[in-house]
Amino acid sequence: MIAVYCAIKHFRHTVEVRDFILFTDHMPLTYALHTNSDCHSPRKCRHLDYISQFKRDLLHVKGESNYVADALSRIQVKAVTLPVFDLPPMTVAQVNDPSCTGAQHSTPLQCREVPLATSSATILCDISNGLSRSIIPFACRRLVFDALHTPSHPCLE
Repeated sequence: MIAVYCAIKHFRHTVEVRDFILFTDHMPLTYALHTNSDCHSPRKCRHLDYISQFKRDLLHVKGESNYVADALSRIQVKAVTLPVFDLPPMTVAQVNDPSCTGAQHSTPLQCREVPLATSSATILCDISNGLSRSIIPFACRRLVFDALHTPSHPCLE
């Protein structure tokens, strides 16, 4: 229901002046507009009231038959792949970075050399919580941050 409410609110300028058909795979929403508002929360009542200002009838489409919504909601796998950064150069940077070499001796981290699957090199990892977490050298931090953080904000530059 939130999606329908937000879509109508976003496209209000378009839907105010046109007749349109609202297809949904959410069966309870189709009944909610025709039931007593006493059984809904205040927020749900406000949303239903707003939706009903534009559309009194909603058409239910089974989820597997709703091809448009299905296509829009499924991101292609290659669209979410992360940029690749080379681990062997990171291992070299770990050796030259004092924060990485100091992490082995002066912190409570349990640092171990973990072999890379793609080469004969090893990478320094913290294994104190049972998972191998790479120690990122200072020179590589921006690259790793951008590779992992930027996909969350695809439109920002």
